[in-house]
Amino acid sequence: IPPVTGPSWVSFMTGKNPGKHGIFDFVRPGEDKVTRHPVNYKHIRSKTILNLVNDAGKKVGMLNMPLTYPPPQIDGFVITGLLTPEGVTKISYPDDLMTEINNNVGPYMMDVYWQYYGESSVDKFLDEMLRCTEQRCKTFDYLMHKQKWDLFIAVFIGSDRIQHFLWKYIHPKDISSLTSKERNFVGRIKEYYQMVDHYMGNLLDNWGEESNIFMVSDHGFGPLTKKVYINQWLQQKGYLSF
Repeated sequence: IPPVTGPSWVSFMTGKNPGKHGIFDFVRPGEDKVTRHPVNYKHIRSKTILNLVNDAGKKVGMLNMPLTYPPPQIDGFVITGLLTPEGVTKISYPDDLMTEINNNVGPYMMDVYWQYYGESSVDKFLDEMLRCTEQRCKTFDYLMHKQKWDLFIAVFIGSDRIQHFLWKYIHPKDISSLTSKERNFVGRIKEYYQMVDHYMGNLLDNWGEESNIFMVSDHGFGPLTKKVYINQWLQQKGYLSF
């Protein structure tokens, strides 16, 4: 509460509710109380799991976690995630970590923004999402074996992007209503889940006996049939003026 990704991930990182960690949305009011600015790691009003692990004398790695920009300086390593401003160059700590990743794994893709695609570019979106996920798996594996850590936290963003954008293909009202092209989308969507499932299987095989492994999600999914623009409704009813 509220049911929003930003405060949810921060609650995961802190073990506290928004009233205590200070993040209530993706944005926060500016000084004029009208403009809004994206929240970031510096706005969190509490120690996070990064600090707590370090305080216990342990090393931690965190990859692609939302609201970790700007990357905090910790005993360990961080690659930032959702809400990292586009175009910034420092998305990791230590600074040279991204150079190492790019040289040894390949160009790092932080996200595939589904809002940039439309019905005519679903295949292109899925191409990018599968490429991003394949590279994400390679990056996780590389860092798990090359870096020292006691706690390793990694986020797959693809299920969120696919389910926001392509839910009607994942869970159609009637599968027979889909065209052959749309059924092809269904097959390609399955490729994503198979890729992540295969990675998790390897993770359990390689680390399961000597590690405690948690799978965590910030929310589930379901159909969206309509939207209500509350300010517009209030204005129409005479309860709000601008």
